[in-house]
Amino acid sequence: MVAFADENGNINVKAVVRFITLVGIGLVCLIGGCNSYVQVDQGEAGLLLEMGRFTGTVLEPGPHFKIPFAQNVVNLSTQDVLHEVQTETFTSDLQPVTTKVAINYHLNTEHAGHVYGQYRKDWEKRVIDPSANDAMKAGTALFNLVDAVRHREDVRKHINDNLASKLAPYFTVTSTNIVDFQYSSDFKAAIERKQIAEQDAQTEQNKLAMVRYQAEQDTVRAVALARGIAIQAAAISTQGGADYVALKAIDKWDGQLPQQMIPGAAVPFLNLGGK
Repeated sequence: MVAFADENGNINVKAVVRFITLVGIGLVCLIGGCNSYVQVDQGEAGLLLEMGRFTGTVLEPGPHFKIPFAQNVVNLSTQDVLHEVQTETFTSDLQPVTTKVAINYHLNTEHAGHVYGQYRKDWEKRVIDPSANDAMKAGTALFNLVDAVRHREDVRKHINDNLASKLAPYFTVTSTNIVDFQYSSDFKAAIERKQIAEQDAQTEQNKLAMVRYQAEQDTVRAVALARGIAIQAAAISTQGGADYVALKAIDKWDGQLPQQMIPGAAVPFLNLGGK
């Protein structure tokens, strides 16, 4: 305080007031200068608010200036967000199913102001979750449980398309995936029993097919044998029975004559008395 006292030690009040005023002005300028600068990062939309009211201006990523104290900027992410929703649904045959989906979505920049004005930053609880629940219930209800299990991709597509339609144009759904699809234990047991029955039926069909095949082969062999016999019978009838038998014996003869001849016995294949 020495600088503000005269040579007699009396405090110069005006000087003190002037100093405090200058310091105050300097602090206000410093704080105002800092408060007038704002940064919007990549993947964000900057909403310019004036006295708490959205002005309709959405700031692009980069540095910006605003009126200190009177204006404010709220940055909202426009990048893809992964959000999971689980709900109880029913199939067309009234089977209860617990469905859980993972949703990839993002806020559309041109509608960020409207979304913020309506829901602030609480849009997942107030918009995404209810819309996803409705989409899952509608998609699951199109199939009976057996078809829903077998055609899970079709169920996913219906849920995705329905949800995308509900959230447009404020949000864009990039993808929707079913991460869990739980049905009752009784139905699981019924499916297992049905699979076992189908496997047993297939096994019996295979056995029946084998029996039929073997019977067909036996029939083919029998027909071939009958045809052979008929051909041989026809040959015997046309060529003469004795000559045909002799011919067959010659075919099987090894060319060796007997070592001993019994008097009066005939030499094989030689009919000396015949013509």
